[in-house]
Amino acid sequence: HVQAAPHIQIHLGAAGDFDCPEPERVYCIGRTTFETDRVPRSWVPKINSQHAVWVPSPFNRDTFRASGVSEDKLVVVPEPVDTTLFEPSRYPKGLRGLSGSLPSAAGLDGDLEACGFVFLSLFAWNDRKGWDILLGAFFGEFERTEGVCLLLRTSPQGSDADHDHSSAIRAKIERFAQQAF
Repeated sequence: HVQAAPHIQIHLGAAGDFDCPEPERVYCIGRTTFETDRVPRSWVPKINSQHAVWVPSPFNRDTFRASGVSEDKLVVVPEPVDTTLFEPSRYPKGLRGLSGSLPSAAGLDGDLEACGFVFLSLFAWNDRKGWDILLGAFFGEFERTEGVCLLLRTSPQGSDADHDHSSAIRAKIERFAQQAF
């Protein structure tokens, strides 16, 4: 345990990068997530070097524990959502999303105003995030006539936030849809 008036270090990021250089003087908290059913074995000692490990879901708690992370260090701290910021009525008219069913190259756009239900997915655009699994499941489950839409908020990982990547991402979605369906 930490002696006297502790300093607190919160490490946000990949669990494989966790470090707690002075565990007697500094209370170290690791905040991370990992989207698979286990963490790499080489990470477990680094994760266990923390006094506490905050994960966003029971799924992460269970997979970290099953990988060898000390259960008493794991704390589920859900992702916060600002319900004022993410209020549907605040979004501009004409916002476009993907409508369900087999898409045609020209038919990916769906009018979100016509959707009875909108799924929102936020992620960095890379293969590890499983965008192909998400789209395959969505297009396989919903027909265009069901009034269900999928809104993606994404950009390539490590990209310039000021650059519009939507055309490249849309083209990749169209190619995927044509090949998969």
